[in-house]
Amino acid sequence: MNSALQRLKSKVRNSRHHFRSANWQRLREYEQMRKGRKNLPLWTFLHHSWRYGADFDDNYELDFFSKTPEEIRTYVTRSLFFEFCEQVNDVNAIPVTRDKQRFAEYFKDFLGRKVWTWAEILALPDTAVAPQRLVVKQRWSGKGEAVYFLEPGFKQWAEWRELLQTRFSPPTDYVYEEHIVQHPDLAQLNPDSVNCIRVYTFVESNLEVSIWGIYLRVGNGLKMDSVSQGGIGLALDEKGRTCGPGMTKNPFTNVPSLHPLTQQPLLGIQVPHFEAVKKMVCQSALLLPRVRVIGWDVAIRPEGPCLIEGNDRGSHTIFQRGRAQGCRDLLKPNFEDNLYG
Repeated sequence: MNSALQRLKSKVRNSRHHFRSANWQRLREYEQMRKGRKNLPLWTFLHHSWRYGADFDDNYELDFFSKTPEEIRTYVTRSLFFEFCEQVNDVNAIPVTRDKQRFAEYFKDFLGRKVWTWAEILALPDTAVAPQRLVVKQRWSGKGEAVYFLEPGFKQWAEWRELLQTRFSPPTDYVYEEHIVQHPDLAQLNPDSVNCIRVYTFVESNLEVSIWGIYLRVGNGLKMDSVSQGGIGLALDEKGRTCGPGMTKNPFTNVPSLHPLTQQPLLGIQVPHFEAVKKMVCQSALLLPRVRVIGWDVAIRPEGPCLIEGNDRGSHTIFQRGRAQGCRDLLKPNFEDNLYG
């Protein structure tokens, strides 16, 4: 197919996706906060979608309204990140990151906790001592969705099996994880959630691993720390200390210097075992080098870090907001950008 026609079809596909997937209610709320009105700037949405590959949320989350065309071109937008991942990630290796059961099997040496399949739970003796708490995750879920925290007080696996069969159908579509006890330095920020580190790695052509972005996620009233689920993102400096203002999904929310619920300081917090976190994600990236860009979620236990999951298409906005600048320069040496050059 003619390359110009292929580029045109790709841009049409991306812009159509931006329009169809837009959360119009959220966009109106953003516009109300930005300009005090609910009439959306559709022409700007469509122009930025076509010219830069920006989905409609990008305009608010990356503040494109106040930026010049030259400044916008320094940012990684939704479709630009999609096209990049399509080029550098092997489609045949991606299922390892998208199926939590396969992920647990592949990275078992880095999990730091028990993770059971339904078949493994069925094989356990009825009277075997069971954990007091389980975290149940739908195998193919993402963005912190379909995650359940159970603490019924059972002591034996026979009781767990009866509950799990009743509540989750079919139970083979889920993985069952031992609860993580996180490091007390992070637990004090928000004890109701496991507050994870998100690290973006990229496997270079010479199999060296580069860390492209890293930040801490802290829950805010829910069991989940994910920013898309209401959590707070905190940029980290090169020594692993929180720095700069906190970030939420809503770019117009001002995050105070103290956690809204626990009143713990959010700035200047040293992430425990920070060097061990970086070492572990680099080792993990080399176990799956055909998925060259991955956003890793890492929990910190008192004794060290452990992997939660890996995302082949993590958020492209939060770590750019944490840098307070675009990171498109990171993509250029590895990317034939024929759409949004």
